[in-house]
Amino acid sequence: MGSDTRRFTVDTTEVWEVWNSDLQPHNFHIHDVQFQILEINGEAPAPELSGWKDTVYIPPGAVVTPILRFAEYAAPLGRTCMTATCSGTKTKE
Repeated sequence: MGSDTRRFTVDTTEVWEVWNSDLQPHNFHIHDVQFQILEINGEAPAPELSGWKDTVYIPPGAVVTPILRFAEYAAPLGRTCMTATCSGTKTKE
């Protein structure tokens, strides 16, 4: 299972790109912060993916763009990919 720990500032918002470069699906989870999905592979998410999440299913080869609001919790923040090989994340610029 892959994970990392980063520090964030309270009362900030970030947009990330999370991708699955593996041939297996992944469940991507962020500890202590919920997010909304803006895009999946550049398209609007399906209606059932609206609302606040702490975990998202990422099919093989997919890129998910979540927006995260750090309203109360600043750090450290863990993110976990629920398989032995992990998706990548980066802050979208």
